[in-house]
This record gives sequence, C-alpha cells and structure tokens, in this order.
Amino acid sequence: MITLSFEHHFKATPERVWNALWDDANYQQWMEAFSVQSRALTDWQLGSKVYFITTEGDGMESEIGEIIPNQRIAFHHLHQLKKGEIVTTGPTWNGYKEIYTLTETETGTQLHMTLETLDHYADYFREVFPKAFAIVQHIAEQPEKTLTVTTAIPAPLEKVWNAFTQPEHVVHWNQASPDWHCPKAEGVLEVGQKFTYTMAAKDGSVAFDLVGIYDEIEPMQFLRYHFEDHRQITVSFDVMGDTVYVTQTFQPENIHPHNLQKMGWQSILEALKGYLSS
Repeated sequence: MITLSFEHHFKATPERVWNALWDDANYQQWMEAFSVQSRALTDWQLGSKVYFITTEGDGMESEIGEIIPNQRIAFHHLHQLKKGEIVTTGPTWNGYKEIYTLTETETGTQLHMTLETLDHYADYFREVFPKAFAIVQHIAEQPEKTLTVTTAIPAPLEKVWNAFTQPEHVVHWNQASPDWHCPKAEGVLEVGQKFTYTMAAKDGSVAFDLVGIYDEIEPMQFLRYHFEDHRQITVSFDVMGDTVYVTQTFQPENIHPHNLQKMGWQSILEALKGYLSS
C-alpha cells in the first residue's frame, strides 16, 4: 500500500468546492479526467454505502466513515466491483481510505486529499488527480449552474417510480416541511405532457401551482422535465442491491440562496422516502 497526498487551492467557498466535488453532474464531469463515465451513488450520510461505479458496473463499493458537510469526508473502501459484482480474486482494496479535507482561507478554499492505493496504481493517480482537481476548480469558480439532492430508499424500483410519478401518490409526500402539503396533483406521464402540483401552506395563508412539462422519460430509470420558467430538472433512479438511489439535479432559481433551495428539495426527497417507508 502507498499513501498519496494532494493539495489544491480554489478561489471559491468551501460549500462551492464541496458541491463541485460531490453533486452528481459535477462529479461525472471531473471523473472524465480518468476517462470513465462514473457516478457516486450514496445518500451522503455517515455509515452509508457509496458505489463509485461506471456505466458498465465497474468501480468500488465503499462506505462513509466520516462526514462534515463542506469540510471533510472519509471514504473507507470495501470491495472492487466488476459488472456490479464484487471481485473476489487479486489484490484487495478492503480497508483503504480516501479522505478529502476543505479548509477556508483568506483567498478561498484549500483542499487536502489523501489516498491509500495499491502500489501499481500510484503513478497513474499522481498524474490524473491533479488534472481532475483542475476540472473541479473550473466548476467551483464558475457561477453555480445546477444543484443536486439524493436519497436512498430501501424499496422495490417499481414502487419508488410509481410514488414519484403518479399524482395519487405525489399528494402524500410532496412537501418540504410539516406545515405545507400538496392538496392536488395531476398530470400525464408522457413526453410533451405536463403535470401540475399545488403547493400550499396548511393554514391556508399561501398556495401556488408548480407546473412542469416532461421532456424525456426512460421508464424506471430517468426523467427530464422543465418548469414554466424554463429551468431544467433531471431525476435518475439507480438500483444497488435492495436500495434505490433517487437523484435530482435542478437549475436553481435566482431569488432564494442556493443552500436554502437545496435544503428544500432535499426535504421533499426525504418526505418521499418517509412515505415509502410508512
């Protein structure tokens, strides 16, 4: 085993660098430095599994051993994966760690990253990680174009898909806080058709309709739609074992702070998870 260390400075806040590293669309972008199409499937909770996995099902099964959002995350690698299956032959990655630490400075954020690796990968990682972090820097130092939220739901894929897309289910979970609800939902799950969800305060003080139009539908896998203000949203449904990872990437509006928007969208996904667990 060899331990590698990397340093990189960003002219951006720790929150922006964190999002550039781990938001789904951004992660896919900087993984291109490794010449792979890869994602990190997880709910970003302490102790949760993380699947660093390519479109072919190759990658790594790990767990989150430590996480302080916008500051530090430690991945504890468990198994190498090949076509979605655990590799049982050859060298093992079990117990190896990959740690990212963000420190705010007067001019931005300093990233310190350590990686425990098999010896024969060391030269490759020494060459490629600096290139990857240059892509992260480009993302972090540009205006934030998208935000991502995700949750992990231990339920059958069909049940999760139906709960997310069928109006009779949407009314039971589509709220960001207990003092709001979704009294009405209607729509047709077809490309070019629209859906309308009524979002309302339970005390009757305010209500509005959220209207979207479906642009792309891959049943049980992927949705892309847009709101009336032309903001684009994608939703992916990925299955690992008995868990469905629901990931939403959305273009933020320009009224509320991005962190509040992300919290609101995350709360709605957690309400979906709660509904399916009840």
